[in-house]
Amino acid sequence: MLVIAVSYDVESLNLRIRALEQAGNAVIPASSFESCMNALFTSFHLLIIGASVPHQDRQKLARESRKVRPTAQIISVEWPDSPALDVMDARIPAGDEKLLLETVKRIQYGR
Repeated sequence: MLVIAVSYDVESLNLRIRALEQAGNAVIPASSFESCMNALFTSFHLLIIGASVPHQDRQKLARESRKVRPTAQIISVEWPDSPALDVMDARIPAGDEKLLLETVKRIQYGR
């Protein structure tokens, strides 16, 4: 599955990329709003928006994703006090990489 992973925290992004690739996914990394916006014009299946992305950017990225690729799933990784995105398919607490990978696997296999 082709995954766009966006995080403004490079260390977190690199860890997530490795975990997703080890699980058999191809990953397009994005460490800025602009790089993620450019990546949205690929044939991706899943967008993962990391907790380090500010709420305003998260909203814009999720909405644009729905416009250009309505069938792609969106996972929002969030801090406990973060406002929820209005457009997402799954919400994962920040730091729970195991749940994130389980959710990616469920999406991949259509469960």
